[in-house]
Amino acid sequence: MESGSGGITGTGGRTTGAIGGSVGGQGPATGGAKGGPGGASTGGTGAGGRSAGGQSGGTSTGGNSTGGATGGSGTGGASANGCTNNPCLNGSSCTPGGGLSFTCNCPNRFVGTNCEIQKFLPISAWPTGLSGDGLLVVGQACNGDNLNCPPVKVASTGGTPTPLALPTSLPAGYDLADGCVIHGVNRNGAWIGAQCSGAQGLSAVEWKSSNTAVFVPGRTAGELVDDLTGASADGSIVVGSIYQSAIGDRWFRRVPTSGIVLLNQDVSSPNDDTVATATSNDGLVVAGTSFNHAVRWDPTFATRPLPEIAGQESDSGLFSYRPTDVSGDGSVIVGYIASRAGPTALRWNSPTSVTALGNGFVHAVDLTGSLLVGVNTAAPDNAACLWDSTNTQRRIIDVIGTNPDTTGWDLHEAIAVADDGKTIVGTGTNPSGLPQGWVLHLP
Repeated sequence: MESGSGGITGTGGRTTGAIGGSVGGQGPATGGAKGGPGGASTGGTGAGGRSAGGQSGGTSTGGNSTGGATGGSGTGGASANGCTNNPCLNGSSCTPGGGLSFTCNCPNRFVGTNCEIQKFLPISAWPTGLSGDGLLVVGQACNGDNLNCPPVKVASTGGTPTPLALPTSLPAGYDLADGCVIHGVNRNGAWIGAQCSGAQGLSAVEWKSSNTAVFVPGRTAGELVDDLTGASADGSIVVGSIYQSAIGDRWFRRVPTSGIVLLNQDVSSPNDDTVATATSNDGLVVAGTSFNHAVRWDPTFATRPLPEIAGQESDSGLFSYRPTDVSGDGSVIVGYIASRAGPTALRWNSPTSVTALGNGFVHAVDLTGSLLVGVNTAAPDNAACLWDSTNTQRRIIDVIGTNPDTTGWDLHEAIAVADDGKTIVGTGTNPSGLPQGWVLHLP
């Protein structure tokens, strides 16, 4: 059920406005949009005159009212309530509340205050991310994980995807012939980052409040920015990795005052390649991978390794820890362990605490760590799933419930979730047996 409210409550007669305007008494009234209950009456008996607050039906016994738009006492007409103007859409029913408030009782196909949003929606893009506000899906123009598909963005409520153009000029020796894949998007979708591939190897581009990308160079000729994976909510701080000749990958933050700043290496593996995978909304917590270790950076403790599951230590060479996302508030990091036995989903509730969540991957987390999304690899053919704050796992198809829009679909992976946990994007196989992206809007 979704609740809303309408205009200003009337006290008799007919109301007009959002659900109804104010109800005026007999004779002309003065005062604000919602004045007192009348004021002094100075005239004799009138017969339903017009006031500044609206038109009153029935017989009024007041004179000129000075109390405001609700002056006088109306005795005729039908009283309005929140459901008077039928605010609930798509076959939903309306339950009036106090005054002009109302609750729409949505069928399972729709959500929203007025049941105006389709709950499960196929989209014409292969999603790789979602803005934190849940309004913009980013990904690739074709269905399926294909590097040569152009990058696009599309509203989470559906519609035609908008192509994101690649840079019109590149440094000498560079090309993007093998395509670009979006790896990061900020909270309002104004910043988007991608990793590209071409003859020179990997490189990075970004879109900043524009549909045309900008190539991102290294600090020197011996450096190459090869990925952009996340940004602060306002897009001012960006994280990624930079390749240094004869050294390897190093993770960095790009800040407005200093540009690209390399982050400290993990002291236990100072020479290992280290890449950033995600950051918090304030840009002050960064997660990454240093060879097989999961690492965390913040300004207080700099870089430190994240804890590992007993018996599955990365130093054995049999297990590799991969953080994938940071909650918006920076309190939770999620990811997985890669091993020959299959992946294990992980949640780091703090820099010193880790919990194994069973078979699968966690791809993303909401603002506070209350909702995680990913895939359960133990299920037949993989199954998109979510975990709540108690680490209880549920298949997303079960969360949706009976819904004709999911008939014939196999939901394979949940890729990203909005900060409020209400919008989830993922991939699957549609009723025609073809790969396709989807969006789920939760009530």
